[in-house]
Amino acid sequence: MARRRVERARDGSFRLRLPVEERAVVRSVVGQLRALVIEDADADLRRLYPTAYANDPAADAEFRAFVHDDLVAGG
Repeated sequence: MARRRVERARDGSFRLRLPVEERAVVRSVVGQLRALVIEDADADLRRLYPTAYANDPAADAEFRAFVHDDLVAGG
């Protein structure tokens, strides 16, 4: 009987059993995505951090300065 590639642990987390090549791809993609999110330069990813003050750019910039790093770290 083949082992399941995805198993749910008792604590609710998941355990993946991937071949070495697939693990390398996943690590690479995760690293690339993390870099994009931290950089915050891609317009498509800006929706992850919605505007807090649509009518006040200065207040919105201040809000982003305080919140952005916490949002990235919590992801």
